[in-house]
Amino acid sequence: MKILLLGLLFFVVFAYHRQGIASSIHKVIYISDGDSIFSKDTNNRKYEIRLAGIDAPEIGQHYGDKSKKALEKLIKNKMITLWQ
Repeated sequence: MKILLLGLLFFVVFAYHRQGIASSIHKVIYISDGDSIFSKDTNNRKYEIRLAGIDAPEIGQHYGDKSKKALEKLIKNKMITLWQ
């Protein structure tokens, strides 16, 4: 599951990067479920972000907690680049 998630994240990031769209650096501060995160930019503004192309189980559904924990292990408290 981790490899699939990483592959999808790479694909989304790579596709946006190739278009030359403006980017910003964010720190992941909270994972709400397997496909939704909260981040802060360098100006301390908070953002709610849904990961494109991923439909993870919601909290309360089968594997919802496992999905959230897997995403936390991958990106919580890490720096990410967002393209707008």
